Amino acid sequence: MKHAERNLAKRFDSPDRNARFTDLVYGYDGRAPEAVRREMRQSVEAFYPEANRYRLLFGDLHGHTSLSDGRVDVDTFFRNLRDLAKVDFCALSDHDHGGVGRAPLWAIDPDTGLSKWDITLKKADEYNVPGRFTTLPAYERDSYPWFSNMVIYYRSTRNARMFRGARDGEITARELERLYEREDVLYGPHTCGMVSPGCDLNGREAAHMPKTFEIFSRGGAYEYYDNPFPAPSGIRGCGYIDALENGAHPACIACSDDHEGCGGRDIPGREWGYTGMTGVYAEDNTRTAIFDALKARRCYAFMGEKRVVIDFRINGRYMGEIFREDGDKRSIYFSIGGETPAARVDIIKNGRSVAFFRDCQRELLFDYTQERAEDYYYLRVLLKDGRYAWTSPIWVQR
Repeated sequence: MKHAERNLAKRFDSPDRNARFTDLVYGYDGRAPEAVRREMRQSVEAFYPEANRYRLLFGDLHGHTSLSDGRVDVDTFFRNLRDLAKVDFCALSDHDHGGVGRAPLWAIDPDTGLSKWDITLKKADEYNVPGRFTTLPAYERDSYPWFSNMVIYYRSTRNARMFRGARDGEITARELERLYEREDVLYGPHTCGMVSPGCDLNGREAAHMPKTFEIFSRGGAYEYYDNPFPAPSGIRGCGYIDALENGAHPACIACSDDHEGCGGRDIPGREWGYTGMTGVYAEDNTRTAIFDALKARRCYAFMGEKRVVIDFRINGRYMGEIFREDGDKRSIYFSIGGETPAARVDIIKNGRSVAFFRDCQRELLFDYTQERAEDYYYLRVLLKDGRYAWTSPIWVQR
């Protein structure tokens, strides 16, 4: 890719137009065609990044029990995820109000001296087995008007105090800013694209933006307004692209929002039966490693219990990274695997698809064009069975 006029003629480029590849095409030397083609492939693969150095783990980060409005008790919730769904990690995230007409999570039971939140943390520690099955402390907090429904995740149970503001069910800008300042907390909206409980992401300051974005749950998909697998209602300005276009840097996740003891599993025959799952590239299967990976946005979201494997990098940088590039070439690489082949992969740049590939599991292309002071890229993957997957973005500054 050394032609002096490449940037004048092209915005995107393919590695099969590298100089060595062209020389092999035109430089007949008597070798068998198979040997030449092998070297041609090698000249292309030389641009591919090194093997992913992280461990890929799968989990469901949102579900409910009888501590609020779910149908199963806490033990059944964790055992179903561990033994039936066979996820690597999960989060129990009951509603802070504890269910309509029932005691909130912080209320103390006079007989036991424990609150529902105490039980949540105790059980999370009980089922947490480092290296095998990780449970993240979490709960769903009503947060009108900024997010309405917001799931909060903690790095550990030690400092996992619930956030209560001036009025339960609501949150102020200053209260949200204090939450934003916490290094051991992640949070983001749930069912954000619905009229109620939606959230308008236009024109917000960074401290009022989400740190995670639940792009899919059994309540629908929220990549953009009225996208495939839409929610029962919708309003503009609430989607994943809206968050990114307004400067947010969230981790992309998907969750089941399960209420029936089917977390991490599909419910056959139901219109909204797909579970939501999150793939995380972490150092290890521990709370610290998974939380840190989510915080670094080294994760992606997909629909359904069938596992999807995605590796997405730019100039060797992993999904979720923000980096500066002063050169004029961005090497965009992806690899798609798992239980279902990809039907189509779209590269989304600054809110629109700029390249797509059909029936392609692995590819690399070059982008020569800086559009903004900070460009963002992510993948939208349509699988052969109709499910979707989405990656956290990579941001490139100049």
